[in-house]
Amino acid sequence: MNTIEISRYNNTMFSDPGNEPDLSSAIENLKSEFPLEKGDLITKILLQSPELKIVLVKMHEETEISSFQKNLSVTFRILKGRLKLHIRNETLTLKEGESLVLCEKSKYTIESMEFTTLLMTLAS
Repeated sequence: MNTIEISRYNNTMFSDPGNEPDLSSAIENLKSEFPLEKGDLITKILLQSPELKIVLVKMHEETEISSFQKNLSVTFRILKGRLKLHIRNETLTLKEGESLVLCEKSKYTIESMEFTTLLMTLAS
């Protein structure tokens, strides 16, 4: 069984700061696009290549996403709010400023505990 580790992260995602997307603007744009209601979410693809996809996700509280991890890895970075991750027989809580990398092929469910904004990075 693989170990799941929650870690703190710094705000730098790319080695070249000039390539880093403006997250503040992207989050503000998501706020104005649609009002969120219970169970709603909004996504915006920030970067997409054959090897990597970075998606900004904004979730209303009590929103749930079920998925199957088919990529080499998926990273969850909590920018704001709290999220529960259900995988195997475990439930983990991720808080603002924490990240988790899932490197195994398995089913998982994420559930927002409050209004939550996160980055999902999918690597192939």
